[in-house]
Amino acid sequence: MSLLDRTKEKHSGPEPRVVADDVREILVEALSTTDPERAVSADVVAEAAGISTRTVYRVIQNHSESLSLKMADALELACGRHLRECRLRWPDGEITSYQEYINGRPKK
Repeated sequence: MSLLDRTKEKHSGPEPRVVADDVREILVEALSTTDPERAVSADVVAEAAGISTRTVYRVIQNHSESLSLKMADALELACGRHLRECRLRWPDGEITSYQEYINGRPKK
């Protein structure tokens, strides 16, 4: 299901999606840190990512396998992090690191 409109998302085309567990882990860490210099709230993340606070919580609570590159990148940047910390899921189900994506996905 899409986080925004509750419709079934299709993974088509050559672009990868981001492993949702990796994004969730970073979101939870950012929202629960006790370090005052790194602490953020869901409202701050939502505003910086250009989405609703409710969607931030949906990403954390949802059990989808992947998120779009656009959504994941916006969330990561809002937490002061980078997509390179996440793994990517390709349409064929293969999972690679972000670095492999930047360097060019290895051909099988």
